[in-house]
Amino acid sequence: MGLMLALTLSIGLPFAGYCSALSIAKVDKIADDRPDNLKVQYQVAKAFNQVGEPDRALPRANRALALAPDNPKLLTLRANINYKLGDFTGAEVDARAALGKDPKNAQAFSLLKLSQGRAGQNAPPPAPAQAAASAAQTARNPAAPAAPPAAVL
Repeated sequence: MGLMLALTLSIGLPFAGYCSALSIAKVDKIADDRPDNLKVQYQVAKAFNQVGEPDRALPRANRALALAPDNPKLLTLRANINYKLGDFTGAEVDARAALGKDPKNAQAFSLLKLSQGRAGQNAPPPAPAQAAASAAQTARNPAAPAAPPAAVL
């Protein structure tokens, strides 16, 4: 889905005439011009996230959360953005907070489970050569203890 279509559907901008003319800078300007409008901040963050721009979505999600810090939809959105950015610890924290506000939030629950095993792994996975070296080390020393399983709720 294109950014303009996502934004149009999200905040109700008329599609004809605007979508082809709007650019990412204009979308940012819409949000900049309405810093205290929760709906605009949320919808712009959601639209950027939907089109694969989580780095642009995060500041908007943070702004929306500053306006409504206990909103489980906003916490879930930021958890999703953090997950896409590789911040699994942040994703887990936000997903837990969202579930604290709305225990039936299925998306937050899914993000929590996806993030739990990866929390603390905010770096990219090791390169294949590093993984092979680690496997070779384990093969030479089979008595080495295995890593503990991830904690489960």
